[in-house]
Amino acid sequence: MRHYELAPVPIPEPLWRLSAAALLGTSSPAWRLMRAGMLQAANNSCETCGRPVKDGKGMVCDEMWHYTEGRGYGAALLVALRMLCLQCDRARHPGMAGVMNSKFPIYEHMMRVNGWTRRKTETVVEEAWRDFRRRSEMTWAVEVEPGLVRRWPALVVLNGQVGEPGDGTRRVAMARAARPARRSVGGTQANRSQR
Repeated sequence: MRHYELAPVPIPEPLWRLSAAALLGTSSPAWRLMRAGMLQAANNSCETCGRPVKDGKGMVCDEMWHYTEGRGYGAALLVALRMLCLQCDRARHPGMAGVMNSKFPIYEHMMRVNGWTRRKTETVVEEAWRDFRRRSEMTWAVEVEPGLVRRWPALVVLNGQVGEPGDGTRRVAMARAARPARRSVGGTQANRSQR
């Protein structure tokens, strides 16, 4: 199994909810098939830190994107899917961890997984947020790597999607308005663990 570096990659605002998980729906048969295939390939282990998770519960099927930037526009290419434990997913997407009010020590986890110093970790996180701010001002065209579409044909739904500044915020607001109220479990909100 391949292990990846654990680095934060905040998703540019125009691309919020322009993902396979959002467009297919995490309860759809297509998403469940992809997630099950990726989980099996990862041997029920996180592909970043290597942590095994019984039956894959609490594992996240992460979408790996490659961003190419131009003047005011960019191309977002989905290049791979991989399985992450919740800790690695929170470190990879620190903005989402903040939205979820996560108290998980993201910096410490990145330092441990990558063997980084605190200074190196802080520098990487600062650079990631600079990239996020710049990329959030751009219009994005979305595509999927052809080999990934051959393996998982349902991903074709992403091809040709376009995200402009402000679109992501509107999509998130619409999704929140459309979903039923979450029930409280043990004083905290219940999370979807099958992403």
